[in-house]
Amino acid sequence: MIDRPDKYRRKFERERAARVEAERLLERISEELYQSLLETKDSQDMLQSAMSSMADGFLLLNANDEIIVANEQIRKIYSNRQHIFETGKSIVEGFQELVSHPDYITVKSGSKPEAYFEIEYADETIVSVSIASTPEGHLASTHRDITALKKSEVEKRDLLIDLMRSQRMEAIGRMSGMIAHDFNNIIAAIQGFAGFLQEDLPEDPALHDMVHRIISATSRAQDLIKQILEYGNQQQASVHQVSLIPVIDDCVEMLLPTLETRIDVDVDAPEKPTWIEGNESRLGQLFTNLLTNSARAIKEDSGSIKVTVEVFEGLDLNQYHPAGSEIDPEINYAIAVLGNLNYSGNCVVVNVIDTGCGMTQTECDRIFEMYFTTRENAIHGGVGMSSVAEVVTEYEGGIKVSSKKGSGTAVTVVFPLLNKPQFASNQAVLDSKATTTHVLDVLLIDDDTSVGDMAKTMLERSGISVEYLSSSKQAVDHISENPSRWKLIISDQIMPDLKGTDLYLEIRNREINLPFIICSGKIDTESEMVIRALKIDVIPKPIDKQFMLEKIQPYL
Repeated sequence: MIDRPDKYRRKFERERAARVEAERLLERISEELYQSLLETKDSQDMLQSAMSSMADGFLLLNANDEIIVANEQIRKIYSNRQHIFETGKSIVEGFQELVSHPDYITVKSGSKPEAYFEIEYADETIVSVSIASTPEGHLASTHRDITALKKSEVEKRDLLIDLMRSQRMEAIGRMSGMIAHDFNNIIAAIQGFAGFLQEDLPEDPALHDMVHRIISATSRAQDLIKQILEYGNQQQASVHQVSLIPVIDDCVEMLLPTLETRIDVDVDAPEKPTWIEGNESRLGQLFTNLLTNSARAIKEDSGSIKVTVEVFEGLDLNQYHPAGSEIDPEINYAIAVLGNLNYSGNCVVVNVIDTGCGMTQTECDRIFEMYFTTRENAIHGGVGMSSVAEVVTEYEGGIKVSSKKGSGTAVTVVFPLLNKPQFASNQAVLDSKATTTHVLDVLLIDDDTSVGDMAKTMLERSGISVEYLSSSKQAVDHISENPSRWKLIISDQIMPDLKGTDLYLEIRNREINLPFIICSGKIDTESEMVIRALKIDVIPKPIDKQFMLEKIQPYL
């Protein structure tokens, strides 16, 4: 009987000890569980914070294409469908461009672990997507909007293409300069000897007519070479007083044979001469580009090109609208302006108006960009309107382009007018017969013997004694031996041994101060700067006899 209470007491103590141990263990486990929950919450917060700060959109899907996790950035990328990125929602219907993509299907099927592709939308948005399968069988994908990046790549590529074109144009300019230099020498020889033939021929009208045609053809070739050199920037286009209407007439006359009979061209210009400051070749380039553009704008349809010339005393180009244009000034039309738009003094206005296809405002906004073109299926544009803008601004002018799709285009060009052009007195020009009474000793240096012989003969026929050398290197020593033998040195610029300017500097270093004239058909920018700095006079090739005699008269 006594043992039974002891038995219960021991049992009670064991149970109490077990309960205390259980409570202790439970308290420890609860603490660990609480810490674990806190760590889990911190991890979730950190994950959420990391996902929110991601630059890319993130999407975690289960095997049924249901969303497990979607961050805020993916909602911004696909802002027009934010409602589909809710946890537990299937994206099959709302995100077909992703789930139906071949690479997505391949990764989901387990054929490959990851894939990279781009999705392009109708609004030109481009999204780069990377997708990979996780060990748990989920699909994790990142999304990045690369529209701006793609655009910058396109712009970079376009700039590179423009740079390559510019370099190609520069190379063409250099090459054209070399070709023009050699061609100038050929023309100079033909022109010179044809002139001698004209002087020596008997009074036979038929023979004189043929020689006159040869000389006229060489003059046209000379103008062409001049344009090539100026367009290729091999020599600076001189600015002087230009009668504008003959330049326009020449451009129209040159264009007419290239046009089909369906295009009518009409020029309405005053008979009174209209003078501006400019250069015939540069202005010819301007109006040729405008006329060519008008002809191309008419395309397969019949149409007309009208050129009008008007003189105004003061003008606001913004308010001006050309008469004869089919564009109604009362309705909206595309417009582009450049250069000087307001004139308080007299100015001349030239309109080139066509009935072609016309342009939109978007096209007008880019009309003066180099290589821009409105022609359909054109591989690349040209420099036509860009060069037009360059010439207009160079001569302190202004330009306005007015156009409407389906109604045609009117290009208005304005230049300041010269009221009283001044010309050199004709008394300064030598008469070739009068020159025969003078004697002028000249040392002529030119590596092209055909040009040298021609120039020598030209001077000798005018009563001037000439010694001719074909080597500039030989000329240095020859001049040094007896500098007083000649009154004047005339030298070509481009020669194998020494350039004309180098020859000039060499004899000056030897303290020989003979008058010196450069005679050349091509002067590059560097040489031109040297010639200007040294104040050396220049005779252009092909050589005009009267011009040469006028230049050398002061040294008689």
